[in-house]
Amino acid sequence: MQKRLGWLITAILLLVFASVVIFFYHTSNVTKPAHTFAEQANTPSNHDLPTGKKKSAGTPTASDLKSKEFVANGRLTQVGQYRLTSSGVAEKLVGDNAVNAALQNHNFIYQVTRIARYKNTARSTKALQNARRVLNTPKLANGYETLVIAYRITNDSTTFGVTPGVTTIGFKGKPTMSELNGLVNDPKLSVAGIPAGGYTDATVTVFIPKGATNDIDLQFATVKDRHGNILVGPSAKLRVTF
Repeated sequence: MQKRLGWLITAILLLVFASVVIFFYHTSNVTKPAHTFAEQANTPSNHDLPTGKKKSAGTPTASDLKSKEFVANGRLTQVGQYRLTSSGVAEKLVGDNAVNAALQNHNFIYQVTRIARYKNTARSTKALQNARRVLNTPKLANGYETLVIAYRITNDSTTFGVTPGVTTIGFKGKPTMSELNGLVNDPKLSVAGIPAGGYTDATVTVFIPKGATNDIDLQFATVKDRHGNILVGPSAKLRVTF
């Protein structure tokens, strides 16, 4: 009887010991649930920011909102004012010049009316990478400057015209800018076009190479009709000083 009781106690102790071992083995090997791709995409990450939180890159800071120079909405009207793009680039107006330079190319007249100069500061690496992509300038450094050139194209022909806008902008002694490197046309012209007997206002943005002077040469692109037939070829170069 005592022998059987001893075996029973031993069996119970072995069972309890085995249960404890299994419990600790299981808990030591439990891992946290893996994030899905969507969850990982939404996980905050600051690796691409110079400073601050990622969500603040395209959002005005408390300092911005207190600044008299910050413009939340609308265009900049005074030198020194700045705004923040949704991608996180602070655009500061550093020059604003009314100009009047015109050129006629057969039935089309081009008139440059204003040139604004901006200093652009990206607030995150992602914002700078986006600017490099838009301007097609892979080595674009932060604190880069751009010109936004306003102009009007008048169509004195009897045919509706379509054009991308400006084909090249040259700075004296610097590489010529085109859509392949540093020039961005207003998509308005390609969409709205230029009505026969009317005009269309548009803009072009161009990266300013370091050391560039305030003289530029603009060449306007070919104008075609709705069917792709050429109405007028590229214009001669228009020199503009601002």
